[in-house]
Amino acid sequence: MIYTKNMDIKKMENRDKKEKDVKKIRKKYLKLKKEIIIHNKLYYDENKPKITDNEYDKLWRDFKKLEITFPFLKTKYTPTTQVGYKPNQNFSKVKHNYP
Repeated sequence: MIYTKNMDIKKMENRDKKEKDVKKIRKKYLKLKKEIIIHNKLYYDENKPKITDNEYDKLWRDFKKLEITFPFLKTKYTPTTQVGYKPNQNFSKVKHNYP
């Protein structure tokens, strides 16, 4: 194989394209993460959902798929590792009788 300067240029172009793709994917991931956090707050804390359950499920599936496909995107504070949501402050405390 004959080494040419064009080979280096091709490698650089491919690397640049991959970096742009990663930036694009990361941007989509962060957008979905932000949307899910907002909709969780609206649904669980404020009891005022702005989207349907089906729309939320699609956001969740797309987000989860990105985390599976690109695990380097996943952070410690991702919605997929959160369990439940903080209780709404408008709920009154109730004392339960024990059986």
